[in-house]
Amino acid sequence: MERRWVSTERAATSVWVGGEGPPLVLLHGSGPGASARANWQGVWDALAARYQVVAPDLVGFGDTQAKVPVRCDLNLWVNQVVDVVAALGIGKAHWIGNSMGGAVALGVASRHPELVERMVLMGSVGVEFPLTEGLAKVWGYRAESREALAEVMRYFVTDPGRIPEAVIDERYRLTKEPEQVARYAAMFPEPLAQHIAALATAEDQIAAITAPVCLIHGREDQVIPVENSWRLLHLLPRAELHVLSPCGHWTQVEKREEFLALVFGFLRAA
Repeated sequence: MERRWVSTERAATSVWVGGEGPPLVLLHGSGPGASARANWQGVWDALAARYQVVAPDLVGFGDTQAKVPVRCDLNLWVNQVVDVVAALGIGKAHWIGNSMGGAVALGVASRHPELVERMVLMGSVGVEFPLTEGLAKVWGYRAESREALAEVMRYFVTDPGRIPEAVIDERYRLTKEPEQVARYAAMFPEPLAQHIAALATAEDQIAAITAPVCLIHGREDQVIPVENSWRLLHLLPRAELHVLSPCGHWTQVEKREEFLALVFGFLRAA
């Protein structure tokens, strides 16, 4: 993984790049300490062996810095990643969106269909649903200890032993300072349920997305309910759904080999 900095009107974006081949944009999820590196490091080498991989830190996460005071919301993140791929000279690409990153990918596909070849959505946000206990713990994180962070991350998997210590360390690096905790709290203030609707794309706009979509969801997901992907399956005109079990929210961690096989098979069909 090589870090590049992409400077646009909105932000100085930290972007991890690597590999050669068709362009593939990876969009990470939310949660305390979320970043492109923390989200994708376990599958990075496999993806970069076949694709030109681009993984930005969304504004408010990782090491990306907004240039002016901004409100972190779906509009900002969609515009940010569109700016980044334009600055890197990337046109149409494959996209993989994890959780909140799935909502951003849906936003890109709806507003900029010319940029999307195929799309993989993992445990995706993007439609409205009741706030889960797991998501409340994730967005409601206000602590400043590695132990508290590790406890929140237990909601992402069915087997906490599958979470690499390096991932916890990387996420804690980005949450351990009081100002970072405050920044996260400001991004997801109470009431937490309001952010689900704010990340949703209108159902008629989702139904108008013509790019092929592969939906991947863990059956035991405690953060984003598997019913979300069933709803997206019925809305998206060219979608397929794969439910993995036993598996929680982090399909790329708990079912790494199955996840990669699904991604490679789906993208190879382009």
